[in-house]
Parts: sequence; C-alpha cells; structure tokens
Amino acid sequence: MKKWKTFYNIPEPDKTFILGGIISRALYDDNPVGYINNKLKELRKTMFSNKILEAASVFLGIDKKSTQVHLIKGLKEPVL
Repeated sequence: MKKWKTFYNIPEPDKTFILGGIISRALYDDNPVGYINNKLKELRKTMFSNKILEAASVFLGIDKKSTQVHLIKGLKEPVL
C-alpha cells in the first residue's frame, strides 16, 4: 500500500483519470508493468518537486512561478 501514498491528497475523479490514462497507455507498451512503474515514479517526482517549490515560495514570499524563475536563474549562474 505504500506506493499508493502518492495519491492520498488527490481527489478521486482526478486519481481515476490519472491512473486510467497510465493503465490504458501501458496496454500498448512492450513492458506494461515497467511502463506503469516508470510513470508512477515520474508522478511522485513531479509531486515532490511541486511541494518543494511551494515551500520555497512561502520562504521567499513570492508566487510559485516567480520562485521557479528565480531558482532556474540561480542554477544557471556560475558558483564562485
């Protein structure tokens, strides 16, 4: 059950839509189980990134889009 922890805060209609899409596309893949596992990993990474972005936005006191731009710009600057 640990793997489904990813979906605990997603409303049921959205959860059904997401999982249904992943499963239906997996049926056409050569490795359906691998496809599902990879998509779930991607989804968990995306959700984790969004949580980090929200926390950084609160810390900086700016909106998420501005925080994202600020972080990307900071990553492109050389470290001295």
